[in-house]
Amino acid sequence: MNFQKIKDHALGYVTYFGIALLGILLFAGIQNGCSYVQGLWGWQLFHSEEGRFTVRMPKDPIQKTLQGRMNGPRFKEFKAFMAERAGSSYIVGYGDEFEDILKQFTSEEILDAARDGVLVSTQSQLLIELRVLKNGFVGREIKVTTSGLTERFQIYVVGKRKYVAGVLARSSVRSKNDEQFFNTFQFFPMPSVVPTAVEK
Repeated sequence: MNFQKIKDHALGYVTYFGIALLGILLFAGIQNGCSYVQGLWGWQLFHSEEGRFTVRMPKDPIQKTLQGRMNGPRFKEFKAFMAERAGSSYIVGYGDEFEDILKQFTSEEILDAARDGVLVSTQSQLLIELRVLKNGFVGREIKVTTSGLTERFQIYVVGKRKYVAGVLARSSVRSKNDEQFFNTFQFFPMPSVVPTAVEK
């Protein structure tokens, strides 16, 4: 498998993620295996036991499980949790990567492919790209704009699992809640998973 193929795979993954974001107002679902605690500024602490992550959301998030194929690549199940407040949509999603992808490509290469997937699939313009670190794992933060919308994503590769946290808003909307949302997003990898910050 060459680098173009991993880009194609990431394109399908991130396109599905974009569809989940843009369709937040259309989806309805029931939350299973999750819990909520009222936040300090009125937001709820959302916990997904299966997803092994926590984050504060403005209200009970809608859960959507995405399956199938996109643009031809293999695509594993992707679970997304979404909520909206004051013109902004907040989402956290996760899915597991294929073993052959993990063996052939580094975390940085997978993150590069995810970035390119966002730009191509949404036909957006890259505004900002940053290298971020959370719980010892290297991630990528990107901010893009398209059709009057601003999208900000954080993407992490944690063992075989990919996490994506994002905010979608009209370009005129700015909120301190966005920063609080990203700061409260925490994932809890299995003990055997080595942080990518010390990955060899």
